[in-house]
Amino acid sequence: MKSNKEAIDKKIADTLSSLDHVKRARIKPFFYTRLKARMQQGEKGFWSLFLNPQLIMAVASVFLLLCLNFYVVINYESEYSTQSDGFSAFMNDYRIDSGSIYQLNE
Repeated sequence: MKSNKEAIDKKIADTLSSLDHVKRARIKPFFYTRLKARMQQGEKGFWSLFLNPQLIMAVASVFLLLCLNFYVVINYESEYSTQSDGFSAFMNDYRIDSGSIYQLNE
């Protein structure tokens, strides 16, 4: 028990002694002036949040993607209907009846 407590005390003493050689951090000149200016800049109005160029680009990109998806869906349905008409025209040109196809397979 005693050796365990001594080992812990030694580790604590080593840790505290390692802090003796630490130097104080230095700040750049005019740090507080720049910090104060940045804090005042953050106190803009409510609408400044919505006039952010990055936010505007993000909203425009999402809107563009939605429009593109809508366009593709509309054109996909119209192409599907023209393909089925083309298939019907093919069957009529070669006088193929859907019942005759099933009869050939039997």
